[in-house]
Amino acid sequence: MDAATLLDEVRRAFAGTPTGRELGLLDAEVAGDTLRVTFAGGSGGPADVGGSFGARVPLPRGADDPRWTTWDPATVEEWVMYAVVQAIAEEYLTGGARRGTRDPGDGVTWLVLDA
Repeated sequence: MDAATLLDEVRRAFAGTPTGRELGLLDAEVAGDTLRVTFAGGSGGPADVGGSFGARVPLPRGADDPRWTTWDPATVEEWVMYAVVQAIAEEYLTGGARRGTRDPGDGVTWLVLDA
């Protein structure tokens, strides 16, 4: 999976969906075999933890990787929508930020996604 294409799709997906816009994407980056996505937080809603939050999404290593086949996508765009946007939104909106761990180094509360 090409990092530049993946990041373009992530930014497009979060900007182009109501749930994605509500989360308030700050940044997305590829670090090794992980996609790191961070959000502004501070919405005041029931899931708010009073600061930024994020998620680390393991990247599939190929078309036969369970991280890809679990979602059975036809395109990178579909994988991003299911494995990134929907997974993060579901975890955050069901109180996942309160179950997450705030990293003292970066101050981000990291959601724990099912791998």
